[in-house]
Amino acid sequence: MTKTRPPSGSIQIKKGMYSMVIYMEREGKMTSIWRSTGLHATEANRSRAEDMLEETRMRIAYDPAFREDFVARKRAKSIPQTEGGKAAKTSKSPPTVGNYERMLVADYIQQWYRSAKRNLAKATQTNYEQMLNCRIYGHFRSLGITMAELRPIHIQQLIDRVYAEGCSGTTAQQYYALVKRIFSVAFKQDILSNNPADKVDRPRKNQYRAEIYTAEEVKRLLEAAASDEIYLPVVLSAFYGLRRSEVLGLRWSSIDFTSKQIEVNHKLVTYKENGKSRTIGEDTLKTKSSHRTLPLIPAVEEILLAAKERQDIYRKKFKRSYNKDWDGYLCVLPNGDIIEPNFLTAHFRLLLKQNGLKKIRFHDLRHTCASLLVQSGVGMKQVQLWMGHSDFGTTANIYSHLTSGALVQSANVIGGLLGEGESAES
Repeated sequence: MTKTRPPSGSIQIKKGMYSMVIYMEREGKMTSIWRSTGLHATEANRSRAEDMLEETRMRIAYDPAFREDFVARKRAKSIPQTEGGKAAKTSKSPPTVGNYERMLVADYIQQWYRSAKRNLAKATQTNYEQMLNCRIYGHFRSLGITMAELRPIHIQQLIDRVYAEGCSGTTAQQYYALVKRIFSVAFKQDILSNNPADKVDRPRKNQYRAEIYTAEEVKRLLEAAASDEIYLPVVLSAFYGLRRSEVLGLRWSSIDFTSKQIEVNHKLVTYKENGKSRTIGEDTLKTKSSHRTLPLIPAVEEILLAAKERQDIYRKKFKRSYNKDWDGYLCVLPNGDIIEPNFLTAHFRLLLKQNGLKKIRFHDLRHTCASLLVQSGVGMKQVQLWMGHSDFGTTANIYSHLTSGALVQSANVIGGLLGEGESAES
């Protein structure tokens, strides 16, 4: 079977418009073919122009009728446009399933991501791009196989490579989940007769036992952090077990001092775009259950009111130099800058070291909160709701080892009812 590769191409600006330049063989010579996208050269149109270039490259490679028409047209002629500004189809039908079967797996994955990313959260985009660029593209490019030649062994080889390069089972599971998602789309599109990932064993996730603090250690931490700029996120994570993105995404509009409630409905995420890190707020949380309304604990209410008052003082003190981009957010620095996720992680580590406290991750405050609740006899279902876990099994799997006291209590109850003798010991 002949393997076709898409021609290379680029986006150029000509007379204030974005043009596609396709580099391909024409009459025995390598040549560049220019086609106008019909889009003005603005930053807002750049992504659309790149999407048009990618679609054109793929159709040249895998749609013979389109390729013949594209090469035959004169150099100055632009691609026909529809009323919506999108490139009109020049052949009567889209690429057939047979054409897609001849597509290289690496090219299909690239096309899948360009289509899928518009529906992905920014943080998910960053995670996917890291996996795609780090190993997935390179693995399937080196294999050089088409979609018709794809087999479960090729996916297993990728997973084996992840392990061989020193990654954990958790990382291997993430790679497996991504390729399975990609090829499930190909299966739905009838490009594949089955999903080859279904025939590969799912890697086992590493069992992680978090380092947690006792209640006394948490109190010492809060005392040490009292005058620190990350005091507020530390307090909120310790009391409510909030994820890092959730605590930094809290806004004053989420705190109801009248009804004494705090609503978790927003998050702060950092992602990469064109090689640069950007931080934004998003209303889409990890799961539906992550959206939750919790009682406002009196001790936390006091701390929040004091923090609100301090923010007002700093806003007046810094005047025009105060950063108003993050107005309304709880966790900001004195000059109004948002506390970035990576800064919080690094500064929390420094705070522990400077105060001689046991080393834990910031996320372990979440585990500490849940563990203290479980050890104090709070039911797993209540802990699940407090933590915002999507299902009961998640909570039980993580924290069931902490319920030995409850088991002893159960033993004593049944022993008292049915038998005689000494009580069980914890």
